[in-house]
Amino acid sequence: MKITREKLLQDAFVLFMQHNYEKVSYTMLTRAIGLSKAGMSYYYRTKQELFMAVVDRYVFNVHDADAKFTPAATFAEFLDNFLENVRHTMEWYVTILKKSESPEQTGRTAFSNFFSFMPQILHYYPGADVRIQVFWQRFLTSWRHAVAAAIESGELKPDTDIEQTADMFNNVYLGMSFMKSFSTGLNVDELKRSFEYIYERIKA
Repeated sequence: MKITREKLLQDAFVLFMQHNYEKVSYTMLTRAIGLSKAGMSYYYRTKQELFMAVVDRYVFNVHDADAKFTPAATFAEFLDNFLENVRHTMEWYVTILKKSESPEQTGRTAFSNFFSFMPQILHYYPGADVRIQVFWQRFLTSWRHAVAAAIESGELKPDTDIEQTADMFNNVYLGMSFMKSFSTGLNVDELKRSFEYIYERIKA
């Protein structure tokens, strides 16, 4: 079977979730992916180079603000679009994350494997701390712009605090994502109910 770059990255992603970066050897990677060391080096010369490509593909690109936030005429529609984008991401992720589950990893789920993977980024991806800060600032900026526009249009109450409201929506999303990682993964319908509860209290 031909090994595509996408399959290579996906198999490596699964392996990095199952084991810490330090425990994943180049030999383990080549065996899991089905390539010789020479074949692997054609794509990525080192384990770190491969790890960084995995992070770019399955973290930064997938969760980029442009991938989550779709322009909308109203804030209510903006929320619906965000939830739909999250739903698509979750459905796509599930097919990949489930591959990382192992009987030997008692008490760990596919989703908790993902959150265990995240801290490794700061250790083995040079400049990740700065990139993550920019990443989340773009997220918050998108929330702020949407809230501000809704206040200006009269959809939200004029005394709505832009910063607090942006933080609230963002933190509910991140908090539920983390808490649900220990069980079934983020339930988008539950997230929707939480968003609707907040929206009902700030709409004009």
